[in-house]
Amino acid sequence: MLLNKIKYFKRSNIKIIQIIIAIICIVFTCKNNNIFAADKVAGISAFPNSYQIYLRQLQKLHSNWTFTAMYTGIDWKTAVKNEGPTVDLKRSAIQVSFADVWKWKDSNGNYNVIEPGWVTASEAGIGYAMDPRRYINEMQIFQFETLNYDSTTQNQNGVEKIFYGTLMYQKNITYTDTSGKTQTINKTYSKVVMEAAAQYGVSPYHLASRIRQETGCDIQNNVSIKGNVSGYVGLYNYYNIGATGGDNPAISGLAYARKKGWTTPELAIKGGAEFIAEKYINAGQYTTYLQKFNVNDDGKYALYTHQYMQNILAPSSESMSMFNAYSKLGLLSVPFNFVIPVYNNMPESPVDIYVQNPNEYVTDSTKVYCTDNLNVRSGPGTNNSIILTAPKGTVMTRIARGVQAGERWDKVRLSSGLEGYVFQSYIKEQSYTKVTGVSLNKDSADVVLGDTLKLTASISPSNATYKDVYWLSSDSSIAAVSDDGLVTPKKAGVVVITVTTDDQVKTATCVVNIVEKKDPSITLDKDTYNIIKDKDTSFTVTISNSDIKEYDLVIENEDIAKVENGKIVGLAEGSTKIKVNIKGTDIKDEATIKVFELSEGDINIDPSINVNGDIISKINPDTKVQDIKDKIETTYDISVKNSSGTILEDSSLVGTGTKIQLLNEDNIVMFEYNIIIYGDVSGDGKITSKDYMMIKNHIMGTSTISGITAKSADTYNDGKITSKDYMMIKNHIMGTSKIVQR
Repeated sequence: MLLNKIKYFKRSNIKIIQIIIAIICIVFTCKNNNIFAADKVAGISAFPNSYQIYLRQLQKLHSNWTFTAMYTGIDWKTAVKNEGPTVDLKRSAIQVSFADVWKWKDSNGNYNVIEPGWVTASEAGIGYAMDPRRYINEMQIFQFETLNYDSTTQNQNGVEKIFYGTLMYQKNITYTDTSGKTQTINKTYSKVVMEAAAQYGVSPYHLASRIRQETGCDIQNNVSIKGNVSGYVGLYNYYNIGATGGDNPAISGLAYARKKGWTTPELAIKGGAEFIAEKYINAGQYTTYLQKFNVNDDGKYALYTHQYMQNILAPSSESMSMFNAYSKLGLLSVPFNFVIPVYNNMPESPVDIYVQNPNEYVTDSTKVYCTDNLNVRSGPGTNNSIILTAPKGTVMTRIARGVQAGERWDKVRLSSGLEGYVFQSYIKEQSYTKVTGVSLNKDSADVVLGDTLKLTASISPSNATYKDVYWLSSDSSIAAVSDDGLVTPKKAGVVVITVTTDDQVKTATCVVNIVEKKDPSITLDKDTYNIIKDKDTSFTVTISNSDIKEYDLVIENEDIAKVENGKIVGLAEGSTKIKVNIKGTDIKDEATIKVFELSEGDINIDPSINVNGDIISKINPDTKVQDIKDKIETTYDISVKNSSGTILEDSSLVGTGTKIQLLNEDNIVMFEYNIIIYGDVSGDGKITSKDYMMIKNHIMGTSTISGITAKSADTYNDGKITSKDYMMIKNHIMGTSKIVQR
């Protein structure tokens, strides 16, 4: 079994409880449960706020590190459950020496032993290990580093730094061959690792760290790599690939090595690198975290399967090895990119397990200050990572108070919202009037690019001792907010500005819609209106960026067409123009009206589909061209084209924007219909997450949909494109409700 052993949090005589403490209650524009699988967005502002407070602190230390949010689209509790014992008793493991809260027990109170020293992990422990926010600190962030080869930052010296203190450090390879004879390769282990990394595109530091994690680099005693195991002489497996199950999984690994022909250390190191590259890094599991917790729905393998290791804390342990190597090499200043998963419906603050007796921590909300420079750590104890060092006199909120005897640690929240643990001897309590609430002078606002918006926060009660607040924009690329609430737009889009009180963490929000300042315009919704004589069709006039909302309308030849009750009516066969202008201005637009006179029986369309002028709707997704042709009886030839003008085969699907053309004997288009399938925004004839993303991007302002595409996006049928529309598509895909075609 691939169990990576860790040395921290080892206390066998204590009990642990899990507690979730709220950091921030915020409306986030890209709400987690509105994003589909593996939607990756770069930048700190792309993360939920409970991530941002840690990321911003980390970026203060390393300004050229970048972070990408990987929205998994998976419900948090579902993810934890699928990694847990109710689904698979062998999927997640923890050392037996850990406290009870980490370990699963059956109905009789017994642990499930996976192999000596390792038992099935509990859901509480898995939740702690899976929450990415716990690891957004300098040492543990590297479990989210992308594990591809980079010759500009990775070198043999770095591999040696990882091997330092082991029997593989600066060591030429000497091994036992399959006949039991000693052989020597004129290469060091680090040299072979570098060759494997370059050949298969894998980080050599990841390979070296994985070898150390799996074998301790103990070439004299470790079963997987010493080469003289009875029945498996001359076989090597440096990554413990295939080492699963049984009382001695390393033997399974050696059996796998025999099957692969890994009869030298070089073959085993390179063969294992090829396996990791092909089966993991190039298959969507390109970070150490994803190799343990496979939550990438865009990957090659089914969710929660094909996981490299069972130890739930292995990614954290490997991450610290990487940090130590990078630190020794002086590489912490180079640009790194970290891909960090985000789940739907996550707890508002990082999942926590107190490594103490349940009676030794109590919930608290007291203001304290530090009496000296004070390290704030990711967990209670000096073996946990330092998140930051708070200067002497820093005021913070103690949110959980340790009451155990001896060394006592408290959990605190700083004014930035960041949480961590401090040693109690270095803090003192304060007496004060607590904050009970906060409100803003606006809860929504429209702001034109070039203007600013001043938001003002009001604290309750008015005599509260600490009235400090901090401001946050859900997307600083759209609009930034200053420390005093001044919102400065950067581009069109929608952001949520949140104010949070330092004391008691009360919040209020304002939704800000940033719009571009453009010249006034007036547009008709079509370039050409095709109408059958004595029939009518609707039209739409849109006035933008103008305080004048009225317009004048003229039809050049009123013998051919007229406007009546808001629709164009065909009077006689022929062609004319419809012209509109903003009232009192010369800002105008025009379109062509074509009126066709049809003989009886020229066109008969099945009433099961809806025809409104030149628009055909009430068509279900996955409808084929032939299905549409079967519903049209006509003396004309029928040609069906996609939105790009390509003729579609009868077996092809029709979608939004598909054109049905009726042609005479001279191949001239006599009439043209346009298909709308509500929810099919992409025009491929299906309703999928692609349509959902197009609506989301339109609302966010990153792209625009218009015309017939915009009409298909209005699934809620209220004349607007809003979050209601993409929620209807999401529910349609999930099967909870269906979009009604009309």
